Amino acid sequence: MIETLTVKNTVLEAIRNLPDDISLHQIVEKLELLAIQLNGDTQEDIDAAWETEINERVRRYEAGETKSFDGEEVLAEARRLCKK
Repeated sequence: MIETLTVKNTVLEAIRNLPDDISLHQIVEKLELLAIQLNGDTQEDIDAAWETEINERVRRYEAGETKSFDGEEVLAEARRLCKK
């Protein structure tokens, strides 16, 4: 793993070099790829980590260990908070 300062500088340089007309989706994709490169993970590593995380979240939900929220209610609350 490389040093934190090097990572910050690499990320900042990558952001500075983005074209002005790039979409948010494209920015996220580029930063995700950069994170993978910097961390040394493969796409298979990332997929496996997500699979583990998803399975654990489902297990906790089914065991009643976590609360769920209605998506529309969450979005309504977010909109309300953003208007403050």
